[in-house]
This record gives sequence, structure tokens and C-alpha cells, in this order.
Amino acid sequence: MELLTHSYDNVVLFPKTAASYEKQMTQMLEQERYEEAVRLLRYLLQFARDDAEKQAQWRALLQWLETMFPETLYDDAVMQEGGEEEEITEEDLKRQSVAGKSAEGRQYVGRLLDMLEDGTDMERQMIALEQLAFAEDDRIDEFVKEWLHTAESHPFVQFRALQMLKQRGGKGPVVLARAQNKMVLRIEDTPLNLEEFPDRIREMVYRVQQISESEQPDFGFFAEQTWLEFLKTVYGTELYTSMSSCREEEVDVWASALHTVLHESLFGSADREHMREQYGITASMLQAWGEAYACLQSFIRALYTGG
Repeated sequence: MELLTHSYDNVVLFPKTAASYEKQMTQMLEQERYEEAVRLLRYLLQFARDDAEKQAQWRALLQWLETMFPETLYDDAVMQEGGEEEEITEEDLKRQSVAGKSAEGRQYVGRLLDMLEDGTDMERQMIALEQLAFAEDDRIDEFVKEWLHTAESHPFVQFRALQMLKQRGGKGPVVLARAQNKMVLRIEDTPLNLEEFPDRIREMVYRVQQISESEQPDFGFFAEQTWLEFLKTVYGTELYTSMSSCREEEVDVWASALHTVLHESLFGSADREHMREQYGITASMLQAWGEAYACLQSFIRALYTGG
């Protein structure tokens, strides 16, 4: 889709046109085409809108995508002769890794491993891991395992490294350095998507999607993506283990806390008592709810501020 950049401050989209664009955006998000979704949002936000609430939702979604996927802040296209843009897809990255290996051999993989080990730029580390997943070199698996054991990297990067090892067919234990502690995890247990997480953990976000579906159908997407980012942070910890085998009522506790925190972060406020009532949170569950809320609030604050 080609989206031209102009100023449309005095132009208002017809409701049917806006609905059509939103349908396309939903498809992009479902297919994890986040760069395209970001470009479409930036395009839509150039138009004047009578619906201030929808405008705010679009801005919140754009901010969230740029936070979750920092690569979308930069130009994700390469220019061809004649000025046409070509999307960089996963298949392009696979071909790039093969071409690099053929042309430069071990030097190509060596540079990717250096990018990973450098540790000063999380985005470059994630790019390196994406390409290492498709590279062919017998050094990669052992290097990454040793790096996970010795380097205290961001949990997002560590989790992606575990996924990369699993994608490459890796199995067996690996030791992660985390906050001066060591966690022993099995590569083959690493979830590659939400459906591979334990049932209880999936149920927590599914509950949010069920509750919000009628009044805020877009909210479920925010909830799922934020939940996945949270899970990357706590994966392998005692909290993650506890959540994986929690009681049924604790599913509602976490779901209600997630809904409340996310609603507050997107819209500035939330009726906490009403939120708890929707999920059946009783007086005996308030302490657990408060602890889950504090945990998620801390995560959201760190996510958006880098603090």
C-alpha cells in the first residue's frame, strides 16, 4: 500500500472510508505487519476528525506500536532504482542471510554475533537475532548459549534469543543471567507465540478480550500485545511459574488488573471498582489484585519511560 505524506488538516474522512481503513489496519495487526500499520496510522492522523475519541485511540495505538516495535520509528523500506519502495519481509531476511553467507562466509555471522554481544543497542541485538535464526554456522548456538549465561541483557532480548535457538532446532537446558541470578530453562519449552504459553496464562488475556469485546473491540489487541511483552519480562521467574499453575480465581485477578492498568495507561483513568466487579473480584481477593496491579503498573511505567 502506498501512502503519500501530505497535510489534510481541512479534509475529513467519510465514515465508510475510515471504517475501510480500520478494517485494513486490523488485518495488518492480525498478520503482524506492524510497519504497515504504523504508516497507515500516521496517514490517517493527518486528516481532521470530528470524532475526538477515535483520534485519541489512533494516537494511542500509534504510540503503543512505536514503543513495542522501535524499528517502526525508522524507514523500514529500501529504495530501488526509480524511487519505488520495497518492503523488507521475513523472506527477504532469509535471503539476505544466505546471500551474506555465500559472499562473506564466517565474517557475516561474526558481525551478527558482535552486534549481539555489544549490548549497547537493544534494537541492533534484536535485528541480529532475527538474522541469526536463518544463518548457517556451527558457532551460533553455543555462542548464544554462552552469551545468555554471562551477559545480563534486557529480558526482551534474552527471550528472543531463546526463541531463536528453538527456531534453529535447539533443545536442552540453557542458563540465563538475570539480575545477578541464574535461571535454568529448557530451549524447547520456549513459547514462540501466545498459543504456546500455559493455559492459565492464556486465559488471563482471553478474559480481558471477552469483557472488552462489546464496548471496546480494539482493546483486546492492546491487551494481548502488552500481555506478551509482560510475559517476555517475567518468563522463567518464580512469578511466571506461579501464574502458570494458579487457581481459577487468580486468572480473574490478573485479568482485571491488566484491564485496569492498560485502560489507565491509554485513557488516563479507570473506574477500578467497576473493573473489579466485571471480573467478580471479591473482598478476599483485593490483596492479590493489588499486588498484580502494582506489578503490571510497574511494568507499563518501565515500558513507556524506559525507567
